[in-house]
Amino acid sequence: MCIITLVYKVSANKPLVVVANRDEFYERPAMPAYFWQEDKQVIGGKDLEKMGSWLAIHKNHRFAAVTNYRDFTLNQLGEKSRGFIVNDFILGNQDSQSFLEKIKQEGSSYGPMNVIVYDGSTMAHYNNVTDSIQEMQPGIHCVTNATLNTPWPKAERMKQLVAARYEEESVVDLLEIGKDIEKPTDARLPSTGIPIEMERELSSIFVKREDYGTRCTTALQIDRNGQIDFAEQSYEKGMPSEIVHEKF
Repeated sequence: MCIITLVYKVSANKPLVVVANRDEFYERPAMPAYFWQEDKQVIGGKDLEKMGSWLAIHKNHRFAAVTNYRDFTLNQLGEKSRGFIVNDFILGNQDSQSFLEKIKQEGSSYGPMNVIVYDGSTMAHYNNVTDSIQEMQPGIHCVTNATLNTPWPKAERMKQLVAARYEEESVVDLLEIGKDIEKPTDARLPSTGIPIEMERELSSIFVKREDYGTRCTTALQIDRNGQIDFAEQSYEKGMPSEIVHEKF
């Protein structure tokens, strides 16, 4: 998962809204969102190489997502798979803070990352580069491949797009935000240790390169009655394919 925007406890009608894109190499196998065999009340995709997830939600409102942290002066790989953090939280029962304290103790075992977890009451964020945990306050938040609310142009644009649309539009309509290809000027690009040409290619919400790009867009909401509405659009080498849409 490479960009995720969350509307958290802003609206009484929709206490949580999430819109997110997962970017990955096209050749890496993955399972589109489905109800997990381990627990049929969980929906989310799975990475078929390591069998972890990038984003998932349980019927009891437990939610988790991870993004990598892009700084090529750092070792991008770890001995443990970041995707198992999502699995462990969703299938467990620890509160958000306690779970992230445990992950913090193991932080150096993972590649650079952001973790967001929600236990149905409290949402919290952990970054193992800054080695910091913070409880998230009500508001519109975004994390991409820096840390929480770092004002990269794509993060600021996605927050604006979601803010303008989440209250009135369905989750299926919100999937369109994930297709946005607007790129900022070079002067506004971050510097993450890669050539400027690659910074440009990765600077839009929707990413499409020859061998790498956005593999899916996920939109979900929890409404005031506690019902979850979940939609996911998959892409094959940049072209839209199937949509999964479930309410539970």
